[in-house]
Amino acid sequence: LRDSKGTMYEGGLREPTCAVWPGHIKPGTSTDRVALTMDIMPTLLQAAGAEPPRGIEARSFLPTLLGQAQKPEDRYLFFTRREGGNFFHGGTIEAVLHGDWKLLRSKPGGPLELYNLKDDPQEKTDLAAGSNRPPQYDELAQKLAEYVKATEAVEWRRPSQRKGG
Repeated sequence: LRDSKGTMYEGGLREPTCAVWPGHIKPGTSTDRVALTMDIMPTLLQAAGAEPPRGIEARSFLPTLLGQAQKPEDRYLFFTRREGGNFFHGGTIEAVLHGDWKLLRSKPGGPLELYNLKDDPQEKTDLAAGSNRPPQYDELAQKLAEYVKATEAVEWRRPSQRKGG
């Protein structure tokens, strides 16, 4: 896959996960199900017989772990990274994934890139670059802009690094 950990390309986002639970998870099984790190909490709560808090966006993937059928979910998956330093300067890199489509920004303030991961899993052909952008570009750009706006107020620096802190 393109690039590496810490980037918004598949090499940075598509990280394998391993789960072992003797007597529950069949050894040697695998899945292509896409989940986010935040999905681990409701999965573990469901496995323990507890209910996850209401209103969270995370989803349990326990049925998948147990080898049961679990329909793919039609949801937008958002990824963002913001840091200080010479590359980020407090800016963000971000991506949104929906179905086979992914829109990303690989450099703070850089252009948006669009990929169809089913047709181009190596992310070699940026479909946002041409004049014939697919309609998914506008849809995903709007969703990503809404997400970035909703989350930009989240403080990301340690208290000692904040102005006046």
